[in-house]
Amino acid sequence: MMINQNVIVYLNTPLLESGLEGGKIENIFRLKGKVLAQAPEGFFILVKSAGDEKKWDDRSDIGKIFLPLHKIDFVAIE
Repeated sequence: MMINQNVIVYLNTPLLESGLEGGKIENIFRLKGKVLAQAPEGFFILVKSAGDEKKWDDRSDIGKIFLPLHKIDFVAIE
């Protein structure tokens, strides 16, 4: 069980996020956060940071999300 664990989640395919006010579309390839709940289909994660291939950004504004297992490549416990 990974509930209450801080994790880094690497995604199979990126999450796409459009910038505010018509800004650039960002690709999110990895997430750092805390696992809030586990379900047979995936994880509920409280996101703290998000990253593309090169850098991490503080993204606590994303909040809680559900990540289905088919979207996850692998999960590392911090």
